[in-house]
Amino acid sequence: MLSTDRMSINYREFPDRIRKLFGPAVQEEKDLDHWHYDMMGQTMLIRNAEGDYAPAHRSFLEFFTAYKFSAALDLLAFDLTILEIFKKNKT
Repeated sequence: MLSTDRMSINYREFPDRIRKLFGPAVQEEKDLDHWHYDMMGQTMLIRNAEGDYAPAHRSFLEFFTAYKFSAALDLLAFDLTILEIFKKNKT
């Protein structure tokens, strides 16, 4: 959302986004389904009539953006950052 300047994602885009982020961890369809339904059922996201999900409040986006930057700058303890998983999947 930060890089695209879009504040929402349509439910049809979830599978591709999950595959891009988690790579080998979601090779099996059942793993993908788990993440897909988990993302759709969270209370941090709200859905409109077209099926677009957006953060329930802009402060969630601000928090996760700050978290990503802090982790990228190695300001967080290793065990607090999931970005290490993303880095491993991109190599």
